[in-house]
This record gives sequence, structure tokens and C-alpha cells, in this order.
Amino acid sequence: MKIFGNLKLNGGMNLLYDILRCRGYFITQRDMRFVSSSEYSFYETLGAVEDMSDNLILECYNAQVFSDSKHSHHYMDALREISQSRQSDHLTMNVMQFLSLGAATTNDVKEAYACFDLVEDDEATDQFIVDMYLDAIKARPSKEAFFQNALKVITGTRKSDFLQSVLDREMMDISTSYGVLRCSENATDEEIIKSYESLILSHDFTKVQMAVINKAILNVGKVRTSALILTFISDMNQVEINVDDAYEFFGLSRSDDDESIITIASIRINDTPDQIIEIRRALKAIANDKNSTAIENYLQAGSVNTKAQGGNKELEPRGLHNIGNTCYLNSLLQYYFSIKPLREAILEFESSDQKESLSNEAIQKKRLGSLPVTISNVQKGQEFIRQLSILFQELISSKDSVVIPTKELAYLALSTRDQGFEFLENLSANQNTGNVSEDIKKEVKSQASLIEVPVNMTVDVMEVAVTPTRSPADTLVNELSDHELESSEATKSPSVSQKRESEINLVLFGRQQDVTECIENVLFQIEAAYKPERFDESGEQIDFIKRLFYGTTVQTIQPLVPDTVTRDVNSKRREKTEWFSNLLVNVADGPRDIYDALDSYFQDEILELSEGKIKRSLAVSNLPSLLQIQVQRVQYDAVLQEAFKSEALLQYDEIIYLDRYMAENMKDTKMQQKRSEVQSWRAEITKLKARKKSLLEIKHNNMSFKDSLIVTRNWLNNNKDSLLKDENVSVSERTISVIDAEITKITKELTYINETIEDLETKINTQFADPSCQKLGYKIQAVFIHSGKVDFGHYWTYIKDFKTDTWRKYNDEKIDIVDRQEVFDVDMNRKPVPTPYYLVFVKEDLVDEFIAPLCRVVEPDEMVVDTDVDGEIDVKGEMDVDGETDASLNTEQGPLSEVIDDISIGDDNNNETTILHPEKLDEISKS
Repeated sequence: MKIFGNLKLNGGMNLLYDILRCRGYFITQRDMRFVSSSEYSFYETLGAVEDMSDNLILECYNAQVFSDSKHSHHYMDALREISQSRQSDHLTMNVMQFLSLGAATTNDVKEAYACFDLVEDDEATDQFIVDMYLDAIKARPSKEAFFQNALKVITGTRKSDFLQSVLDREMMDISTSYGVLRCSENATDEEIIKSYESLILSHDFTKVQMAVINKAILNVGKVRTSALILTFISDMNQVEINVDDAYEFFGLSRSDDDESIITIASIRINDTPDQIIEIRRALKAIANDKNSTAIENYLQAGSVNTKAQGGNKELEPRGLHNIGNTCYLNSLLQYYFSIKPLREAILEFESSDQKESLSNEAIQKKRLGSLPVTISNVQKGQEFIRQLSILFQELISSKDSVVIPTKELAYLALSTRDQGFEFLENLSANQNTGNVSEDIKKEVKSQASLIEVPVNMTVDVMEVAVTPTRSPADTLVNELSDHELESSEATKSPSVSQKRESEINLVLFGRQQDVTECIENVLFQIEAAYKPERFDESGEQIDFIKRLFYGTTVQTIQPLVPDTVTRDVNSKRREKTEWFSNLLVNVADGPRDIYDALDSYFQDEILELSEGKIKRSLAVSNLPSLLQIQVQRVQYDAVLQEAFKSEALLQYDEIIYLDRYMAENMKDTKMQQKRSEVQSWRAEITKLKARKKSLLEIKHNNMSFKDSLIVTRNWLNNNKDSLLKDENVSVSERTISVIDAEITKITKELTYINETIEDLETKINTQFADPSCQKLGYKIQAVFIHSGKVDFGHYWTYIKDFKTDTWRKYNDEKIDIVDRQEVFDVDMNRKPVPTPYYLVFVKEDLVDEFIAPLCRVVEPDEMVVDTDVDGEIDVKGEMDVDGETDASLNTEQGPLSEVIDDISIGDDNNNETTILHPEKLDEISKS
């Protein structure tokens, strides 16, 4: 040290600093003098020092990950801890970005290994990890995405080409799946199975290659929801399931009938399609346990074939395929199709002069629901109508028994007014004209099933990264080996159609709406697409949708205390008029009838305000053509602090009269007296029922008070002689007589209560029977049913065909004619109880003009021969869009047999239809 001296020593240190690059770097402005030893260890892990700037810390992290990627999760832990200790927004944002791009923490890696009952330090081979992964998938198919993510994390830490090849196989997309199976997307289920069998019989594939092929057919089966393919897969992969666990899986017991079990299974498949394999396994176990042919047939048939078969006739209505959590949407679409004015308006939209302009001047005036309408709302609404028109055309003319709605239609129907239209705006050059229907039809043509999105995945739909395709379909089979996958590493950027697909799928799977939300979305979009006929005083747009579905109520606030100055109770009387598309009635504890529910809705209320007591009254000032009533079934249990669905019975009739609820009748003294009397009678019934409930209440001994008295009296009578002789027991003849008297008293009171309730209910039912109170009649037209619980379930709808006086049940793909009893008499013994959720009534004088659920068009080369009631045969031409038929025939083209190829004969209800050849025409004509 003395040789160099202080100067030479300092110079040597400077040189050393320069060589080690320990000075001259960017440093942080934070005070780093008090870094703890534990914090310092994180800097040491990254090869950094505590005073480095944030950017240099990031450089150290990137360098470590690049040179030692297998331990990248340790470096991520260090970077995250440093970002937190520094409270650096810059570092925190980068940490979040790295994690979103797939970086893992030590805890992520630990949890990933734990998924397969492993730890990171285990000397498990790649093949063993894959075997554990496949076993996990086989046991819990619905958790496939979860296990895939775990395998992805492990693959990132092990940097194994073999694991990467397996991961690529497991994340195979549907188009690649078809390619692996050597099939096109148009192939039938039978052809796909035959192709699979031919493929595996013609080659000697390795275990990994077979896994690729099996994954491909599983993908196709799940996307198609094909019962045939899924049954084929189940037969190949027998997995035993305990029958008790199977019943518990559905929340059922052995006492439940086959129909209920099948209904619950269908609901679960619709609501959780990712569990379809597990659902079918549980159903198979139950079928074996019950030796049920019906359940076995369901497992074999599964979803309905879309090709018309057997009894499916040309003039019968078409069902709608369920493309996701959309059974309520299918019910709604069938309901809208049955409304003739709406159907015609949708079909004629493109040629109509009522299409809203996209000019700023026109849009600025539009207000719907008191809110302004944007150009995007109008574009979205017009595209919705185009999509709806396509569906209506198919329901009218399709030869298939089932029509498949496009996912674009479902997205537009379910998305709210705030959800953008951008995913449709950049499709093609059509964006300048606003016409994107053709582009949509080319790219996504009525697909039968949605691509699955894991429920726990968070996705930014406009930033979705497409999984790199490491090889085309042929390469996946031909070049796969037990240890590696030779393939291209090129990463594709998401296309417009892929972004749109993600957006649609997230809306369809990410939100579980009910009918009323969907109705609001649909009506808003139709109104947004059309020009207003006029505006009301508040600036609200008036159009044909308003006239069809919307009415107005007037709310009156009436002070009960006279004004201190004017001494007039009417001086502060206030009124407010509001639009409504449905009336919300509460079933409460039920049972109750529709008038009881409506009376509660329109009942006067006395409220205590700062200005004193006031009376709040509600009445209808204007009725719509179609009155929609929502039944409030979601209730809240204050004890359990959770929502539940009320299954209380709501009774309704074929026709209801609304005169008593009209504002114009509020000043009718006679009408108001009738309403007041009904209100007092209902209050009396409520008191009587409460008293009856207390008398019949089951006590801790599992008996009512009356039953306890009867049991006691009988025991005393049976042991009277011995008890009277027992000096230790104070029982006399009077004791028994007192008990008898009390039993008689309770019996008489119960009889009085029952008779009084019956008498009061008769008075209520006949109170408005006078013709003066029955001028505004509405006939029931549709009943929406919900079966399930508050957080899941299935919808279907009953729709009345007034021309044939029949009810049809529209249950997705299946449409049946049902008895009136099924619509009006709810089976309260069925579990879950199918409960009316939404009721639709049509004005009595508009029934024939407005309601036409059966609307089918026979192809030009076909003709209907219809037998009239009087037995004569009418030959009819092509059925018009409105359901009517053209009675004239153009015979100038030649003989009738040359004009048509087939004719059909049926009764007026189209119950039987026989296809005849032209040569039989003369014989029929003569007869």
C-alpha cells in the first residue's frame, strides 16, 4: 500500500470501478440508505444494487431471465418485491405486464405442481408429468382449462420441448381438430366417427400421436355438442362414477322421475357446457341404476337433429338451437316472431323508408328512455334488425326442423346499449355503407355451438393473443414423436373475426341475463334503428314499438293535510307520467291470482314525508297493444342473507280486464268504491289466513294445538277409570269436558274462517263482473316459464295460436302442441317447479290482426291441398309471409301436374300432411 501511495491507490480504485461498471450508471432518486437485509437479497438475486434506477433494475431482470429462464419465477419474485418496497408505479406496471404475458411467480409454480400432486423439486420426468395431467383431465373434464394453465406454467419453468408439444396439442383449435381428423366442418357426426376409426386403423400411431387424434375428436364433439360423438368418446373412455355421487351431482334423489332428471341434465348442459362430459357420466350412472330406457335414449339422442325427420312437416313451426346461455333469448325470439306487425316490419326493414338516418342532425334529436341515442346505437340497432330478419326468413322457409341463430344476433340481443359496435365496424369496405351483414354471413355462418371460454379467465377482448400454432393439422399427426414437436414458432396476430369471436363469446358466456333485461336490449335496438313518428312532450321518440309494447302510467301525490295558506288539499297535488314496457307484480308468499297481484301493484299507499302525510296513487293512462307482466320471483331471505327464488303459485285466466286500473276511472265513484271494498276484503282474508296459520301451527311435539288436545282427550278417556281412582292424580270428569269444549271451539273457529274466506273470495271474483267493468279485455298470448333456482335454470315459452285455438310449447329445438291444462295448471309436485315468469296479453280486438305464430312458406314447386271443415278440398298456392295463402293457381303454364312436383293434404290444423306425386292429382281433383 505504501508503494502506490494514496494517489496511486485511488487511481487503481477508479480503474476497478470502471472495469466493473460500478459507477456512472443511472441511480434512483429515492433514499436507499435504509434497505433491510431481506430487501437487499432481492437486489442480489437480480444482480443489482439498491441505488440503481428503475430502468436498470428492469434490465437486470431481463438479463437474468434471458440467461437462466428455468428460474424466471424466482427473478419475478425479486422484481415484484423490489417494486413494492420502492412503491414504484413504473416497476409495478411492468410486473403486471410480465404477469399478463405469462410470467409466473414461485407461488404460481408451486400451485401448478400441486395440481398434479407434485412439488418442483421432485425428480419427475416430463412423461410422468404428462401422464398426471392426462389423468387429471380424465377425472375432471370441466377443469381442462385449469389444468392446461398449470401445465403451461410448468412448461415455462422446465423449458421442455416435449411438454411444449403436449401443450400445443392440448390447446388445439377447432379448425386444426377437423384437419387432424381429415374432415371438413360440414361433415356429419357419423362421417367424423368413421374418419376417426379409419385413421387409427390405417396407421400405427405412437401414444402421443393418439393423444392428438383423441383430443381432436373431443374438441369436435364438445363444440358440436354432439350426443353421437360424445357417446362414442365415453364408450372408449369408461370412467366409473359412484351412483350416489351422480345423484348428488344433480341435486336429485332416486325418487325423482326420469323426466325431471333429463330436464335437470339439459339445464346443466345449457348453463355449463364445459361440464358436458361429467354430466353425461353422471347421467349414465343414474340410467344404469334406474334401468331407465328414457335416460338411455336421451344419452343416445342428445341434441335434436336439425334435419326434418319423420313427423316434422313443412307447415309446422321451426325450433331454435340453443347456442349458449340463451334459452331465454330463444323464447323471446319465438315470441317476437309470433307478433305479425313486428315480424313484417323486421322483414321489410331494408326496403322501408323508416330506416333512421346516420346524420348528426337526425341522431341529435333521438331520445329513448330519456337518454340520448348515439350513431353507434343506431348502427348496432340496424345490424340487429338485419340479423333478426335473416332468422325470421329461416323460420319461415327453412326445411330443417331447427334453425340456428347466428352468434352475432345473440351478441346484439344480449349486449347493453353501452356495449360498443366497434367489433363490427372494421370488417370490410362495407363499413362505409353501414352494411356488414354479408361479411358476417361469410365469416361466421350460423354456427351450432360456442367456443368455450373458461369462466375464470379474464380477457381483454381487443387484445386477445392467439395461441401460437406450432404446426398444421397434418404435422400434428405425422411429425409428432414421443419427445418433440418440430414445427413453426411463428405467432399469428389476432384477425378481426377472431377478435369479434372473443367479444361475442364473452358476452354470451360472461353474462347471465333474464328475459326482462333481454327485452329491454332488443326493444331499444329496434327503436334506435327506426325513424321516430313523432316526439312526446318530454322529447321521447314515439314509434310502432312504443305503440306495440309500451304504455304509460300516471303517479299522483296527494297531500292528506290541507295547505296552511289555501286550506286546499289539492293545491300541492302533483302528477308524473312515465312509460312502461312491463308491469312488475309480486307473488309474495302466494298463492295468489293475477288480479290480487295487480291490485297490490296499483294499491294506494299512505306515506309520511317531511311535509306531512301523503297518498301515492298509480294508474294506467295509456295501454299498449301487448301488455307484458313480469312476475317478481327473486326474494331475499333476511335471516340467511341470501337471495332465493319464490315458487309460489300465480293463477291467471284466458282473459283479464284492466278497466279498474285506468286513470280515467279514478274519478268514477262506483269503480273506486268497488276497488276499496276489494282492498278491505283482501285485508280481511289476510288476517283470517294468519289466524288459521296460528291455529294449525305445528308445535315442538310435531302436532298442532288442536291435535294435541285431541290426543290428550283420547288418552284421558282411555285411562279414565284408573286415573279417577289414583289419589296422586288430580283429574276429574270436568277436565275432559273442558278439553272437549276447547276442541269444539277451535273446530268452529276454523270452520268460520274457511267459510268466511270462501265467501270473501267469491265476492272478490264477482265484484267486477258487471259489463261496465269489462270493456278493456286482454287475452293471454304467451307464458314464459322458468325452471331452476335463483342462480341457474332453463326457460321455455307457451304461445297461443288463436286461429287453431291451440297452445304450443317452444323449448329451444323442440316444439310441441300441449293441453291447456299444462299452461294454466302448474305442477307444484314437480321439482324444480316450472314457474311462470313473464306473461303477455294482447288486446281482445287485436288478436286476429296481431297474432300469427304459424308462418311458413311452401316452396314454389310445392302446393298445399287443405281439407275444409265441410269436407271439401281447397287447393292452395304458396303461403305468404303473413301466414295467409294465395288461393289462385296459375294454370296457364300447362297441366296442373306440370306446375307442381308435390302436393300435401292436411286438416285445418295441419295435423296430418301426406306428400303425393303429381300423377295422383287428377284422382284427387275428381273426388
